[in-house]
Amino acid sequence: MEAMRVSWTDDRLDDFTKKVDQRFDRVERTVDGLRVEMNGRFESLQKTMITMFVTTISMMVGGFVTVLAAILTQI
Repeated sequence: MEAMRVSWTDDRLDDFTKKVDQRFDRVERTVDGLRVEMNGRFESLQKTMITMFVTTISMMVGGFVTVLAAILTQI
């Protein structure tokens, strides 16, 4: 079987280029949207981690103070 020969005129190439550009623009918009969404999630996660860290440190300090107070009242 003989392969079909396809000729690409300047107009066809221009149309193809426009379609490719449109698709890349759509992909770029999608990626930008995902980037914004992921940044929001990371900011939320960072706030949660900071809150957990502060809570843990506060609990540890409270525990140490309680133990120290118990030791000092027995002296």
